[in-house]
Amino acid sequence: MDESSEMTKTTLRVSAAVVLVTAIGIILLSQTPSSSGADNRSALLPPDEVTPEIVAVRGCIEGVEHPSGIKLSNQQQIAACNEHVRIAENKTQARYFRGLHLYENGTINAHRTQAYYDFTFVIDAGADIPSAFGNRAVLNLRDRNAPERALADVDKAIELTTERPRSYYFERRATILLSLAKRNADEAMVYAALDDIKKARSLNPRSNTYTHLENWAAEFLKKLLQNEGRPVQKG
Repeated sequence: MDESSEMTKTTLRVSAAVVLVTAIGIILLSQTPSSSGADNRSALLPPDEVTPEIVAVRGCIEGVEHPSGIKLSNQQQIAACNEHVRIAENKTQARYFRGLHLYENGTINAHRTQAYYDFTFVIDAGADIPSAFGNRAVLNLRDRNAPERALADVDKAIELTTERPRSYYFERRATILLSLAKRNADEAMVYAALDDIKKARSLNPRSNTYTHLENWAAEFLKKLLQNEGRPVQKG
């Protein structure tokens, strides 16, 4: 997926040892530590202790068996996430990471459904996590045929990342707007989608999806104008 999200990026920079010191959720959701290089290297070493909490956290988030570090299969990682949710004190954090794994690696409808409910749990708990909203937006559009709810979710993700905007949220909103434009025969939504595509390109010129979205918008706009008997302008 285009995002492991800001939370996932943070998680990759910290170890399960740090995660499990006093408050798993606080450390996982915090910014990258700014301590010295030597301190960072020592913090990145996996803990020697073997507890159910450490095993579940490393299995779910890192996808490895503790303490061996052997890579888990997808099903084993899902099982670790389920165990993490079962035993974690911070259910919001645990369900976020399970939802994230199922969103990115789920193979059946039940996985995507669980991811939807996990993100909803996080959102309802009051956690303003952009990727929870952004990922649920995709699930609402793709799996639940709910583009209006998808639009509300991605709007919130964009609002929460105003200071550090993400190109993929604008891509997603453009896709949702085009879906709604087709459903509602709404010309204004096509132009709003084109504005989002322009914004996404300014943030990440290397994406190869913009041309596809622009072609989709142009083709739909052409059909809409033709159906209304209006002239179609080139370009």
